[in-house]
Amino acid sequence: YFIHLKLTPLRDTLITRQICSGQSFQFNQQNLTQTGTYLAYFPASNGCDSLVRLMLQVNNLSNRLLRDTICEGQIYPFQGIPLTQSGAYTVFLTNSAGCDSILTLELYVRFRPAKSMVIRVLDTLYSSAVSGNQWFDLQGSITGATLNYFVPSNQGSYFVRVGLSGCLSEPSDTISFTGTSAQTFTKSEWILYPNPAQDFVHIQGSEFQGENYEWRVMKHDGALVKQGSSYTSHWIVSTENWSNGIYLMQIILKDRVQFLRFVIAK
Repeated sequence: YFIHLKLTPLRDTLITRQICSGQSFQFNQQNLTQTGTYLAYFPASNGCDSLVRLMLQVNNLSNRLLRDTICEGQIYPFQGIPLTQSGAYTVFLTNSAGCDSILTLELYVRFRPAKSMVIRVLDTLYSSAVSGNQWFDLQGSITGATLNYFVPSNQGSYFVRVGLSGCLSEPSDTISFTGTSAQTFTKSEWILYPNPAQDFVHIQGSEFQGENYEWRVMKHDGALVKQGSSYTSHWIVSTENWSNGIYLMQIILKDRVQFLRFVIAK
């Protein structure tokens, strides 16, 4: 007798699958949730076992955090959403693996500095902001003009903007400058002391005893604080209830004007 023996090779089938974290894949009556290679044997039609190999890849979810800053009045475009207020914003996207992607934005909106008030004192423009000033003319910003006062060298229109932490205030009202018209006292004719002051200031002039002159004190925003008139060349002004800040004393005698700038610091 002759026996013909035929060897049939084992059928080997490879399957690759990807799922997202939190999902499961059913294979050989198992719910798989982790990356790995899984084997299963099944009877084939020729009576031999059939090997099925599963290579499973579990892709993680994506979590991304962004932090950014804008100035008050600006708009931050975030995934098609125009944002204008501070807060945490989250959107759900799909990453390259087809899984959920969580994108979170922490947005901080910086306040813009207050609009500066500008007053003109003879040939000088003063900003109510103590620091952060940038002066402009109609052609743009003026190089080096960053103090809280500015002396124009030409006739024209001027304004100031205040910067703080990268944010700019609205432009101040525009001041048209055409030069001075009043005669000024010489700087040695009036003095003010102490400066800085706390509860009082002395004002003294050596040549004006018996002449009637007017005086007024203004804040840097132009608001009138106190005024009066005198025939004496020396007087004291009480500043006991005044707030800290920069003040201007204006002294007027006929057609002559002088301004004395002083600080209250308590």
